[in-house]
Amino acid sequence: MCTGFSYLFKSNTNLLGRTMDFAFGLQGKPTVVQRGYEFDSMTGYNEKLDYGFLGTGVLMDRALFADGVNEHGLSISVHYFTKEATYSEESIPNKINITAEEVILWVLGFNKGIEDLKRNATNVNIVDYKNQIIDKVVPLHFIVTDPSGQTIVIEPTNGNLVIKDNPLHVLTNNPNLDWHMRNVKSYCAFSPMHPKKGSLGEAFDYDLGNGAGTHGLPGGYTAAERFVKVAYLTHNMENTEDDNVNLANTFKILETMSVPRGAVLEQDTGEYHFTQYVAVMDTTNRAFYFKPYFSSEITAVKLTEELLNKDEPTTFEPVDDFKFHMMND
Repeated sequence: MCTGFSYLFKSNTNLLGRTMDFAFGLQGKPTVVQRGYEFDSMTGYNEKLDYGFLGTGVLMDRALFADGVNEHGLSISVHYFTKEATYSEESIPNKINITAEEVILWVLGFNKGIEDLKRNATNVNIVDYKNQIIDKVVPLHFIVTDPSGQTIVIEPTNGNLVIKDNPLHVLTNNPNLDWHMRNVKSYCAFSPMHPKKGSLGEAFDYDLGNGAGTHGLPGGYTAAERFVKVAYLTHNMENTEDDNVNLANTFKILETMSVPRGAVLEQDTGEYHFTQYVAVMDTTNRAFYFKPYFSSEITAVKLTEELLNKDEPTTFEPVDDFKFHMMND
């Protein structure tokens, strides 16, 4: 589970927001990877990154990222794609052979924008490799956007990076984007406006109050329900020239998509499957906003020349406790 969406505001700021929903503790933190970082793939591919980036990372033997924004504003988020993603069984000569969880490093480290990515993606082969954290092959797909607001998804198919334009700018999980685009058409009647009296007239003139236009809007945690709900919310979100308001509204939508501990249990283990963090990437201003589950505050980091020119990655400790102001103690 995970929910992501992008939105280009009147201020010309394009944001990519995402929830990270998982049972296993990923321990990701805001992390900057500098220009020239050595990308050492588990497949044997090795190359120094052209561009630095900032996102949610874990630094182990190799850097792993769940999302991020690079120095040119290209931004990406990874989501589970169960029973849909398919990879190559082996490396292919003269291809860039990488694993699924390394796609983010390649996308952000070697591409300036989506047009760059579309050209370069044909050179990439995704190879079946077990994830070094959870010890299994992970089925993944990705939502990608850049400062222009253009948004795509990447659906790995037989090792190829299959790129699809994403007109709704939304991504959840399986099935594939084409299925979600067909399914969402069944929910096009929802409106923030109060509905007019129907043809049954006074017989069913019961006032549901404000919000009646959303009666029946999906509210569960399946991928299909989350896709429909976030598509509705982003389509009707307030769009302003005030970036503080825009950022606040983006976080509010992410809050509605967040999974509290106990609402969903992992099928095999019974563990809590919950929103470990929410994050927003500002593709225009190269900034990153991060809020862990137990935090009441947002940690913000901006991608600066100083960070991009360091000799090693930089990790920031996020605020990870629940704070409040007692007014009468």
